[in-house]
Amino acid sequence: MGVCISLSISKAVTPQEWQEVYEEALCLAKELNLAMRKEVRIHGIDTICLVPVDEFEQTYGWNNEHMRYLWSVDGDYLYMRTAESFSMPRDLVKQETVDPDAGDAMISNLPEYLDYPWDDSKFDNAYCLWGGKTQGEPYHMYLLAIACFIEAKLGTKAFVSGDITRDQCKRAVAIANQFLKKPIDMPDRCCIERFWKRVSVLPFAEEEKLEIFRSFYLGIKGAEFGAFMRKVYSEETIDTAWKKEFHHIKIGTIGFSNSFSAYMLQGFDLQKLCEFVQFKDGEEETEEQYEAFVKQIMDAKLHIPEKNCEDIWRTDQEVEIPYGIDFFIHQFWHSTSGNEKVDRYIPLEEIRMALLMGIGEKCDVNRIIDTYLETEAKERNTSSEENFLVYKPGQAEKKEHYDINRIDELQFYETGSTITPSIKKAIGKLIRFSEDTLKEDTYKKLMEEKPQKRKEWMIRQNRSILIRDKDWEQIFLDIETDDKSFARYYPMVRIKITDNIWEIVKALLINDELYRYSKELAEQYKEEEAGSASL
Repeated sequence: MGVCISLSISKAVTPQEWQEVYEEALCLAKELNLAMRKEVRIHGIDTICLVPVDEFEQTYGWNNEHMRYLWSVDGDYLYMRTAESFSMPRDLVKQETVDPDAGDAMISNLPEYLDYPWDDSKFDNAYCLWGGKTQGEPYHMYLLAIACFIEAKLGTKAFVSGDITRDQCKRAVAIANQFLKKPIDMPDRCCIERFWKRVSVLPFAEEEKLEIFRSFYLGIKGAEFGAFMRKVYSEETIDTAWKKEFHHIKIGTIGFSNSFSAYMLQGFDLQKLCEFVQFKDGEEETEEQYEAFVKQIMDAKLHIPEKNCEDIWRTDQEVEIPYGIDFFIHQFWHSTSGNEKVDRYIPLEEIRMALLMGIGEKCDVNRIIDTYLETEAKERNTSSEENFLVYKPGQAEKKEHYDINRIDELQFYETGSTITPSIKKAIGKLIRFSEDTLKEDTYKKLMEEKPQKRKEWMIRQNRSILIRDKDWEQIFLDIETDDKSFARYYPMVRIKITDNIWEIVKALLINDELYRYSKELAEQYKEEEAGSASL
């Protein structure tokens, strides 16, 4: 599981087109302060660190007989947050491999959504770049900005995909346009008219085009989306698509719930839905399946005009901040407990009539609905009473404002900045623990050595710290000019670093003001410990 960005480049692209795009994309990557992991020599020591992105020469092959130029990104130079590598080779396209008839780069992404095997040659029409995991780290948006630029530059010869939303693309384009001479627009997927026109000329059957359109469009797929579908596709084509979608999903499953919600949100006919749903439990239809179907409809609260349809675990196309891996993990675990309500209103009698016409011969629709409504009324009354009993005005907790509310903000600490109590305590505890490592024999022996030996030991010992070249420059300079400074750096390569601890360690390594303040916090924590022990 991961948060990914992929980029497909049609084999119709010429070397000249790619060279121009490559150069501009590299310039943009530099402007966006992207970074790559590299071993560089700093103060005479080979040091793995983050350096600003740039083109480099790479040899490859069994005997390193081949050479190419490329640029590669592992994270960003500001936050120093990294995930997987994303590379772009200069010589991606060669004249002898150009296929003028290769077509839209999107085609290479389609086997997953259409009934074709992956090895069908018609989908081998593009170079597939990236596809790695950003995990939603800050460089996710910068990579997306570059991908949006490339698609804008190459048109249908490029296609960006992955774990992205419409508003992420909107923000990415705004980021890119700060540095581009000629502003770009959002990818075709973000504009319903433009994307439909792009899909409409693909060499596929109409039913397949509809599936492509539905699967890849980035935007809110609600009433407007449904209305547009009905405007540009025939009723027969749309019915075929829905029939196919519902054919293999059972009532009561997550898949059925998702498809049902989409169908209703997009304004399609409830009675017709009864024709598409499979009511079989195994080989036979059962009354229980019909009853479960009616209950699913009632649980959607279509009969209630005003209702809360919010679901925090549903991917929102209007969210511009990248979803992190934690979101998708929680989304998976909470997939069975999402909000069942659908943001659409249908009067109760219309619902009743549609179901009577659709499945009235198969079950007692009126009885099922009436029983549901009785239970609903009881639950509503109980809920209201409970809310009244527990609600006490004026008891809302007043939240204090802090300059630093998250640990990834610590590296930007300035003297006088306020920090949340929990983070201050974490810093104090870490410094207190770090001070204990200075009692080790290794530290004492290193302090008898020359500064160069201490620097070399730090690099040999380091397993987790990935900071910038300029940060190591400063650390090595401190060790060379001030023997006492080693007490700051020694513990940072001696403790086990988790994700949360890493943000604190990084900030303590590069931010002098925070490091000075951390000594005060350590004393405060020491006093707290002493007070707790005396109780």
